[in-house]
Amino acid sequence: MEVGEALPQHVRDRLGETLEKHFDRGSSATVVFSKVRTGIHVDCHIHLDAGLDIQAEGSGDDAYRAFDQMLKHVSTQAQKRMEKLKDHHEKKTSKDAL
Repeated sequence: MEVGEALPQHVRDRLGETLEKHFDRGSSATVVFSKVRTGIHVDCHIHLDAGLDIQAEGSGDDAYRAFDQMLKHVSTQAQKRMEKLKDHHEKKTSKDAL
């Protein structure tokens, strides 16, 4: 499947914004678009320098819709991971206060 420069730039910009919103350390990501019988499927694997990995996928009629669906999954997972880390950190801090 051939794509122009607009889609890769869109992916870099939107994924970068989403990751910066939730994480302040570096990251690397692999995003793969595939044409399937029902449209476009996108798989994403993100490795954060904090040691976390996030995997997400999405499907849609076109590449942008598939990517947007996948990005919602990434955002949801990132929020859950950050809440988990925050809760764990608060529990450690309250134990240290005793």
